Amino acid sequence: MMKRIISILCCITLLFGALSLMSCQKENGEGDAETTASGFNADDWTGDVELPEAEATEVPDNYVVPVRKEGETDDSPAIKRALDSIKESGGTIYFCENDYTISEPIIIYKNISYVGRGIGQTTITVKAGANCDAFVTNLFDSYRDQQNYDKLVSAYFGPNSDLPQNFEIKGLTIDGNADFTIDNAVNMTYKATKNTKGSGIKIFGKRYIIENVQVQNFAEIGFYTEFNAPEVTDVDSSYDYFICTKIDGLRVISTGEEGLIYRGPSDQEVDGLWVCASCLTGESTVYADRDGWELASVVFEDKEASNNNTSYCASPELGFAHIWRGYNCWGMVLVGQLRFKADHLIIESTFGGLKTSKDCYSQISILDIHNCMFGDNSRPYFEINSTAHTKISNLEIRYGKDSTQKDMLHINGNNVTIGECQLRGNSDQIGVSKAGGHGVVIKGRWNQISSLNAMRFAGLGSDGKTASAIVIGSDATLNRISGVVSFSAIAATVNNGNNTLDLSTRRDVGQVAVSAGESVMEILDLTLVDYISGGGWTRYPHQVQDVDVFDATTTEVQTVTIAHGCTITPFPANVQLTLLNEDGLTDFAVAYMSVAAVDSTNVTVSFKLSEASDAANAKLGLLVSVN
Repeated sequence: MMKRIISILCCITLLFGALSLMSCQKENGEGDAETTASGFNADDWTGDVELPEAEATEVPDNYVVPVRKEGETDDSPAIKRALDSIKESGGTIYFCENDYTISEPIIIYKNISYVGRGIGQTTITVKAGANCDAFVTNLFDSYRDQQNYDKLVSAYFGPNSDLPQNFEIKGLTIDGNADFTIDNAVNMTYKATKNTKGSGIKIFGKRYIIENVQVQNFAEIGFYTEFNAPEVTDVDSSYDYFICTKIDGLRVISTGEEGLIYRGPSDQEVDGLWVCASCLTGESTVYADRDGWELASVVFEDKEASNNNTSYCASPELGFAHIWRGYNCWGMVLVGQLRFKADHLIIESTFGGLKTSKDCYSQISILDIHNCMFGDNSRPYFEINSTAHTKISNLEIRYGKDSTQKDMLHINGNNVTIGECQLRGNSDQIGVSKAGGHGVVIKGRWNQISSLNAMRFAGLGSDGKTASAIVIGSDATLNRISGVVSFSAIAATVNNGNNTLDLSTRRDVGQVAVSAGESVMEILDLTLVDYISGGGWTRYPHQVQDVDVFDATTTEVQTVTIAHGCTITPFPANVQLTLLNEDGLTDFAVAYMSVAAVDSTNVTVSFKLSEASDAANAKLGLLVSVN
């Protein structure tokens, strides 16, 4: 007893000491640090981002302390004894020592709090080779994915339910001890070595608080939560009307799979979410059976319960969240009939930014996506597939590393409203092919972007054509875009005239205001404000052919000039050449044919045969296509 009292007093004394600053900055402050064979260091992968100082965790009034017995090699038995002592009555387990080691999951029971001294002050580490989760709610496997549904419906209503509820996890660093090392340097994937399985926290429950917790170095998922509360007849559900669940100050760092998967409870508040270095293995056990699923650092899913099609995750509200350094994955994915709200969301340094599903309704006040696309993939920064309604009041997207031919914003759905939209490419000179892509690509209907400020789009878009600040697809109708486009190769490429553009295009050398066909221009509702004279719009696509331009009887280099018929100077990448053989010659071979030069009137073509035809006066033609 005396030993226990002394231990408690020491913990209380140490608690009021200064908390350490938890930082995710690189040690040298610049560049990418090397990952050595000794293990994966999350601090080497988080970029120049510094986590805020961890807040202090209050010492609970009444608690029990896990006390290890002589001869025990880890703390799991001591934690289990402490839990057993308060499992029926409820209470608090206080982890007052600096470090704990576990060899089996800590079971989360209802009415129990699990409290440490603070992030960086109390660490619970999974023992090497244990290959287990750290924290798991009681009966998790029985309830997850709505298994034993009838039993669940009758079990979770009311305060006397055995379902995990009214519990807290606070002030802990939870370490999975995965020890990641490089698995495939080309595909940028890693493998766990010390513990190859295990997630940080897995919850099926309601009415809980997660506060000031850091989950790190787990082979599988960092944080998983699931629960739904369908309407059930003849059951008093008033007790369950308010879920009263809160996540505040959750940090998830270095996970082999998703950092956070949220599938309920509904109407939960999440604030101060930091997710770093997720999807290191490029795998997911949760979605392994789903065709076409793409990994994401953070997943919010409105998953339907069986039998009555009631959603798990109706309308979670996300306060501040910063997601960065996700590998082989999106930063965030919103799935299903989700009503999602966010106040301030930052996504950076991922293989893709944010993706919404068809039925997702989302409302975001500030969304900042930048520095994505570290690999060779086709994901845009932001992909909106919703056919319901998506509203974003302040969107900013900026290019980062390796963004060649990666577009910024794809609107594939309908009824998307974006105000104060800023898109910034990274090409400083028009006409020079650099990393980049299209700005906004619209393929749906009834979408509106106002106060657009798009600049510096050149190079090639994801479709291989010259990058445009705005692209309106052939099936896109009744969309409206207003704002300013500057220093871009093409302000807008329009393939359907049933749209409205109200633009101020500030011209740089070689800029095109609008690229569109004749029929599109006739019906397009177009307003160009302060467009500097001397520019113009193209009439793409355009084709010109001449059947007798090349001598087929010589192997000498031939240069011909043909008028392209456009009103401005096309980019060489937009010019395609096709050799015409009207006489059906078969005894010749082409060495090369290429665009030598393009000006405001003509295309100059260089041509050479490696084998000449023996036919007298044989000629070849040329088709020039500008698209």
